[in-house]
Amino acid sequence: MPPSEDPKPKMEPKVDPKPKVDLKPKMEPKVDPKPKIDLKPKMEPKVDPKPKIDLKPKMEPKVDPKPKMEPKVDPKPKIDLKPKMEPKVDPKPKVDPKPKMEPKVDPKPKVDPAMKQRQEDYKLAMSAAAMAMQKKNYTGAINAYKEALRLMPGDESASKGQAEATTAAYQVWMEKGEAALKSGNLKQALQDFDEALKLKPGDARAIAGKKQASVPPSKPPVKPMPTPSPPPTKGGLAAAQQQWQLGSTLQTQKKYAEAIKAYKQALQSLQGVPISPVVNSLQFRITLGLAQSEHASGDYDSAVRSYEAALKLMPKDATAREGLLRARAKKP
Repeated sequence: MPPSEDPKPKMEPKVDPKPKVDLKPKMEPKVDPKPKIDLKPKMEPKVDPKPKIDLKPKMEPKVDPKPKMEPKVDPKPKIDLKPKMEPKVDPKPKVDPKPKMEPKVDPKPKVDPAMKQRQEDYKLAMSAAAMAMQKKNYTGAINAYKEALRLMPGDESASKGQAEATTAAYQVWMEKGEAALKSGNLKQALQDFDEALKLKPGDARAIAGKKQASVPPSKPPVKPMPTPSPPPTKGGLAAAQQQWQLGSTLQTQKKYAEAIKAYKQALQSLQGVPISPVVNSLQFRITLGLAQSEHASGDYDSAVRSYEAALKLMPKDATAREGLLRARAKKP
């Protein structure tokens, strides 16, 4: 029995393979990949980022800079500049100036009454001046240019025309004065030189001529022409012509009151005379002479009426137009 007991203990060394079971623990290191499965719990620390979700409340202080962004929103009032762009839209009310142009249209009719009258008077004065220059009526041209400058101060055309007319008139007066001086008509020479000095004050040539005319003459002065006696008052064309000639002579002698009477008698003589081109022409000359005599005597109102009557007969006459302008301005 004891030897049979020996094999039993021999079975015990067979238990030695149990250390082979130790190999199983070696398999445990293979099971170590299973701790890789433990990585899943390591994934749990990845879940730990969930406490990183706690960082989100930390992001909330980061949200706090967002209120700092609110001052950045303050530049959004820079977006308020866009409403400032709205005043740029205000230029659209610049379209409103177009209705403002409508009130500008309103002043145009307001300017029309005065400006149109001034422009018409200016054109009338310039036309009268041009006609007077053509007829070598330089004194009339000067007066017409002065009237044009009164209506349009600083007008270049009127200023230039006045200068030309002044030079021409000065030359005429000087020639008349020198001719009168040679003929011995010293009184007339003095008057002519005075007229020249009115145009060119201080002119040496005119002053020298005036000094010569002031020297007492060596021979008696020429007697003035006697005043012709008025013709008998009879009606008709012939009587009107005689009275007109008388009035013209008296006007030349600057006897304006007598000339006015003669002209008025001439107009009375034409009453009842049949109308014809000859009668109309004579009536115009009589009326113009009457207007000029009334003008020269200072009766501007009567002169205006006479000039207007003359222009009804000859609407384009430059002398009558120029005289009407001066009479209205109460200028000699």
